[in-house]
Amino acid sequence: MINNIQVAMPQCGTSHADIMYEVLAEGGITRMMAIFSNLEGETPLGSIRSLRPYYLSIARSYDAIMVHAGASEGAYADLASTGWDHIDGVQGANSGNYYYRVQERINNAGYEHSLFIDMDSAAAYAKAMNCRFQHEDYQNALSFTGEPLTDGTPASQVTVHFRTNKTTSFTYDAGTKLYTGAQYGSDWVDGNDGTALTFRNLLVLGAETKTIDDYGRLAVTLTGKGEGHLIRDGQCVPITWSREKEDMPFTYTLADGSPATLAAGKTYVAVVPPESALDLE
Repeated sequence: MINNIQVAMPQCGTSHADIMYEVLAEGGITRMMAIFSNLEGETPLGSIRSLRPYYLSIARSYDAIMVHAGASEGAYADLASTGWDHIDGVQGANSGNYYYRVQERINNAGYEHSLFIDMDSAAAYAKAMNCRFQHEDYQNALSFTGEPLTDGTPASQVTVHFRTNKTTSFTYDAGTKLYTGAQYGSDWVDGNDGTALTFRNLLVLGAETKTIDDYGRLAVTLTGKGEGHLIRDGQCVPITWSREKEDMPFTYTLADGSPATLAAGKTYVAVVPPESALDLE
């Protein structure tokens, strides 16, 4: 779970992620979840924030170990009921041996925005907590192709709206076939080394989002079906996402029912309320 509030920028370690999810949290802000196929080295990851049930739902769709720092009551209940593998920087046993606070972040952003863990430490902690490192009966539902996306709406400039003032934008480079991200009026970069975050694929998925308590916590419906958009190769096409159960992967289809295929490379996924705007140029 990666902090995405403006005062906590820049994030660290995110340029190494294979997939980046961005979803609304309470208070109109978004929080991100970075999915890694491998964690090696002393690269810092963070700052790490707390878990919500719908982020755990996404992690379950990849059969992934959840790395987080605390959780809402609902998320802790889901972790307990599913027995899902996770490492917790707040209530986890011996978490202080692996997670650490960065004093500069405490001074500039606040204590709650200062928790980090290194890649090697995350893997070591997961091993110490007896997390499962091999998939069991898991099949990736994503489809890939080497062919360009055609017959869509031009999408060289993309702005994703999250029903609030929060937006994330992308600029397409036809030479590299990559979308470079920006938010809060600046390039989206990895604070470890200044690397710009770039993506081969963008997915924007509409999902019912409602407030469930006085604190403003949200429920996001991530099973069933919904509408969305696939953006790559400077083109945008409508898609339908579907998912039968919480422990199953998402599948994506085009209007004719054929699979919506991704290009090999990194992917950004925005989960937004269905009424959220998507600007394309």
